[in-house]
Amino acid sequence: MTDTQKLRELLAKAIKRAYHLGQEYWRLADSESYSDNRRSGDTQAKFDALLFETVSVVCAQLSIAQDEIDRLSAALAERDEGWVSVDDRLPGEDDTVLAAHIDGGVEIVFGSLLHETYFDGTYTHWMNMPEPPKGS
Repeated sequence: MTDTQKLRELLAKAIKRAYHLGQEYWRLADSESYSDNRRSGDTQAKFDALLFETVSVVCAQLSIAQDEIDRLSAALAERDEGWVSVDDRLPGEDDTVLAAHIDGGVEIVFGSLLHETYFDGTYTHWMNMPEPPKGS
């Protein structure tokens, strides 16, 4: 069972339980018996606890999902960002990248060269090396 299916199941159970607690609350609250009216407060407390627990679990799952989205987005941006201006960011010094030369040419260079030549304006942009073709 996936995390999404588990979360759906948890929410379905919580909603069913909340419905039953609501029915019980109104039955007790509408009763003319003092002890039943007092027990409606206990039912309300059970409902509040269920609500808190359900919201906590959902928020925790959302936080985990958001962390994974952020991680994957960063990995995708790292791979497929296209040309990056050297003024915005430089590659890692040990990375092999494509670098756009000021005269319009493109070269394969180590990131360390971009670090060394940044201030003289030799290179304007860089990008990560593309994946090799499949089957090569």
